[in-house]
Amino acid sequence: MYLASLLVVNEQNYMEGAYLQELARQLKLPVELKAELDFQAKQALSQ
Repeated sequence: MYLASLLVVNEQNYMEGAYLQELARQLKLPVELKAELDFQAKQALSQ
């Protein structure tokens, strides 16, 4: 759910960024997992 959201949300938009932060918090994602998912999304979007 978090990774799919990362791929479609514009993190530069304040409300969308806040959505991602709250989603990660509600899913209780460990910091390391969130960082890995962020990295994977950035790689996928840069290709």
